[in-house]
Amino acid sequence: MSDGVVYRFEGGELDGARHRLVVDGRPVELEPKAFAVLQDLLAHAGQMRSRDELLDAVWGHRHVTPAVLNRCIGQVRKALGDHAESPRFVQTVHTLGYRFVAPVEAASTAEVVGDEPPSQPPSQPQARPRSLNRRTLAIAACLVALVLIGGLAWQSRDKASAPGELVARAPTQVVLVPFEVPRDAADLEPPVRALESGVLQRLRMLPGLRVERGQARGDAIVLTAEVAGGVNQRQLRVHMRNADAPFDRVYPLKLTTMLHTVLAVQQDIVQALRPDSAALLQSSGIFDSEAMVRSGLRARKGLTLQDQRDAAAAFRRAIELDPSNADAWCFLGGMYLSPAFNSLDSKDNAIPPAREAITRGLRLDPASAHCQAKQGDLMRIQGHLAEAEAAYRRALAIEPTLLGPRASLAEMESMRGHFAKWRDELARIAREHPEVGWLQCMLMQAHSFNGQPDIARAMEPAIYVHHPELRRVNWISAEIDVLYAEPARGIARWREIYGFDPEDKGYLLSIALVLSWLGETAQSKQALADAGFLDTPQYLVSHTWWFHAVGDPQGAVMWLRSAKVSPSLSLLQHALIAQSLAMAGQREAALAEFSRVYESGWEDEDPVMREGFFIHSAQLLNYAALLPVGERRDAVVDAAARHLATMRGNGFAFPWVRYQAAQIAAMRGDGKTAILELDRAIDAGYTDILSLSHDLPWRELDGDPAFAQRKERLASIALAQRRIIAGDGKAGTSAAMVAR
Repeated sequence: MSDGVVYRFEGGELDGARHRLVVDGRPVELEPKAFAVLQDLLAHAGQMRSRDELLDAVWGHRHVTPAVLNRCIGQVRKALGDHAESPRFVQTVHTLGYRFVAPVEAASTAEVVGDEPPSQPPSQPQARPRSLNRRTLAIAACLVALVLIGGLAWQSRDKASAPGELVARAPTQVVLVPFEVPRDAADLEPPVRALESGVLQRLRMLPGLRVERGQARGDAIVLTAEVAGGVNQRQLRVHMRNADAPFDRVYPLKLTTMLHTVLAVQQDIVQALRPDSAALLQSSGIFDSEAMVRSGLRARKGLTLQDQRDAAAAFRRAIELDPSNADAWCFLGGMYLSPAFNSLDSKDNAIPPAREAITRGLRLDPASAHCQAKQGDLMRIQGHLAEAEAAYRRALAIEPTLLGPRASLAEMESMRGHFAKWRDELARIAREHPEVGWLQCMLMQAHSFNGQPDIARAMEPAIYVHHPELRRVNWISAEIDVLYAEPARGIARWREIYGFDPEDKGYLLSIALVLSWLGETAQSKQALADAGFLDTPQYLVSHTWWFHAVGDPQGAVMWLRSAKVSPSLSLLQHALIAQSLAMAGQREAALAEFSRVYESGWEDEDPVMREGFFIHSAQLLNYAALLPVGERRDAVVDAAARHLATMRGNGFAFPWVRYQAAQIAAMRGDGKTAILELDRAIDAGYTDILSLSHDLPWRELDGDPAFAQRKERLASIALAQRRIIAGDGKAGTSAAMVAR
């Protein structure tokens, strides 16, 4: 590197002699090593600089780890206002190094004239500064490609097990024998059958295996399992015969930890049968692979489910072209997680393939910021928040300009119940990145959770001015209307969004749920039929609410017991069964179900709330309402009160919060406070008339004239909203407009 050279590029100038960097007319400070890295990249603009070359040039490769280089690259990008996902200046050449991709002009310091222009032009023409044009860049890229192709060819010779060998051998025969469930454990039949199907599907995705369900035979690996143990100590014992190594393991079967059991069983079996399960076939040049990654990232920004499928297909193609592309593996893992994050599939289905892909990517490149970020997503969806935070912070240490991990760290505050902190951190990020529309929508949601719907609604016009495409898909706007006094308008909004993306059936479940709580059961039934099956919490809740709305809790029990959902939904499934049994007058059966739901405790939190439906029902209070008067009942009510107080103290302020406070007061025998809090809930926009009949604490106020009046008030609100839905009412009529 020569310090006597000034490099000019789009919006910037670096003067090595003066150690000065100017970006958009303003001087920018850079640490000396980061400055030297940028200077080296500019000196070799258009060329790929390997990690080793940069380490040699800047540090002399002495006592320095690659992580230090990653940190400097992050500082350079931040100084230039660049982003790793869509680079204008510094491009990552996967697993190899970096390239400065913008055109650069270089001139010696002597050629750089002072601040004032000369009074007259020079008598002799000056030498034109060197420009690295597109032709130069293309030649450099071709040379690098030839070197890399040769290198890949030699690497493939040296590998002991080339990718092609994965399919060269005959497939291994595997027989999965239906898992045994004894009669006294019949209640575990649905989750165990779902777990069995999940294992079968997972194994069938692996190369080199031929898997079938059937009877044991001697020419195949045989996989069996049986439920064992007493009523409160159920276990799943899994065995594998005729395998290379013995496999006999035991897994707990508790509703509260069913997801962990599902994931552990699948992972252990997959690892036992094919430790190389993440390997894919075919190898090609990394440039085509990187192009497919960029294509996938563009598709991922799309607004429909088809866009997301296109993104996943692009990442798969990138892996086929270059199986060593760590970022492609991790982006693909993120696409596997996306349906579960968006309530379109269960965690059971999403996590196993995502974990395989992300683990593979991290093995290939532990210093990939994108892989660390996706590892954070993987931990977050499993509720491992400390591990998720650590992964996100590792990603930001490597690549400080990444936006996704920052937003995820903010969102995790809501998962921890810190709603005000979530809002404030999102607001800070949104101010720094006004060009990112989805951040503004997330901030709307955060304001809503903090009881600020007016602020949230006021943000919408500005969002659509700068990001008009979000008008089509801003489901948060509909959610705010539904939760704050205008459910009819929210339903209309969801229907518009569903019309734009009719493959997303989740909107139909949301519509059905709200229609049921308003008493519009015919339209709710049609929406449920149109939605079909989704392996999600909302699928269970929306169907249960419909049965409750039509006055058929026993039908809800029968439907819930037959619903074939993933094991991770068993906790919610049994809580809804318990609530429905209680409504049907089967108190002892309901108590037995609730005892299983809360077998792991309820003092610190209501585990059912983790399913994400706390704004619609508090099952812990339903449980308390069934208990006889005494210390245990009081302890359960006090725990629910503590949970609510903690959430309120951290900013949570939905109308449901007042509604929940009213139920707690009713359970404590304080009817006056219960009515006062219920009035406040309705004034804030609470419209769920169904809740007054299927939430059990209200039985404490049966016969109370004041409570009967509030039921009439909510019924009037629901009727007004149904008229709007039918086209007979005035849009915008809110709950607050209905007088007490």
